[in-house]
Amino acid sequence: MTVVLWVLVAVALAGALFHPGGQDLPTGLARTTANLLFGGNVTGPREAKSMDHFISPEPPHHDVRHALAADLQALTANQHDLPMTIAETVDSSSWLAPIARDLVACVGSIQALESLDGQPHPVEALDLAGVDAADTELVSHIVELIVEADLLVSPEMITIIHRLITRLAEHPDKPLRRRTSPPRIAAAIVWLAFSASGLIGRRRGMRTAGSIWAHFGISPAKDIGFSLAKAVHDPSSDGLPAVTNDASSPPRLGDPALLHSYYRRSLIHRRQELEVYIVDQRQSDMNRHPVQIVPAGGVRFATNPTTVRWAVRSPDEQGRATVMVATGDLQEMRLTSISVPDARRLIAALEHALSQPLSVAS
Repeated sequence: MTVVLWVLVAVALAGALFHPGGQDLPTGLARTTANLLFGGNVTGPREAKSMDHFISPEPPHHDVRHALAADLQALTANQHDLPMTIAETVDSSSWLAPIARDLVACVGSIQALESLDGQPHPVEALDLAGVDAADTELVSHIVELIVEADLLVSPEMITIIHRLITRLAEHPDKPLRRRTSPPRIAAAIVWLAFSASGLIGRRRGMRTAGSIWAHFGISPAKDIGFSLAKAVHDPSSDGLPAVTNDASSPPRLGDPALLHSYYRRSLIHRRQELEVYIVDQRQSDMNRHPVQIVPAGGVRFATNPTTVRWAVRSPDEQGRATVMVATGDLQEMRLTSISVPDARRLIAALEHALSQPLSVAS
């Protein structure tokens, strides 16, 4: 059916391109016909502002005899380029790339995301071995303030708070030596521990930011918490920075060792969902194309049977020659505009196709 349809296209194009006497169909006649039929000038498709409309970013093979083989080879290569993993998706143009980058940013690297586990961190005492002697008193005071706040946090959260304090105390920029009161720093550390693990809220097991500030008897200190997050976050990690422009987004510490098991389990679930989406999207992208490379080297062509109504040679809005082909039903007509060289190429391609044995395509 497809071959017959394209034969009709060839006949229509031949009539549009070549007058029986060998002369081009007069432009005036084409325009007059359009005026009679449509009440307007023939200018090609409305979106065709210049000949750039006909310049493909992936031009076909110059020889029509090898064009199909070249396209199949290119489509096969394109399929191999479609992302199959989260690591490949991060740097791709897929709509899933921002989701992949955000997920990687939460734990710091692809490797950390792939090896992520949901087991609770064991209880750890505060490690001050690497803390400067000049900071020991301040760190001890901050720890005392957190204990006195009586937050009733889980042993795992205490471990995370201890790890945060240790990293901040050992940081070369000394972020704990702020010109602010120790209670505000202590409260900001606790808020950071909960916020980075998605545990700021009103659901069971969560804390509100207001309740944390109230325990320490201070005004909101989120700005200090975000500043501490920037200090803890490893700038060499993959993904997004610790703090984004979205004020509602929690800080990202980029290290599973600083994340609660509840949050890590949610990240594992998101990772598994994303892996499924990536595979489904890859398959969807391949199925969407009318020419599909199937296993074992086969090819499936998804054709759209149609009827050729007419073809006319006409200038575009810049006066350059085009050929407009009308196909489909009268009420749902589809207009395709091609350059004159492409129209002649189409005729050559059809002649080549008709000279070949009948091919069976799925």
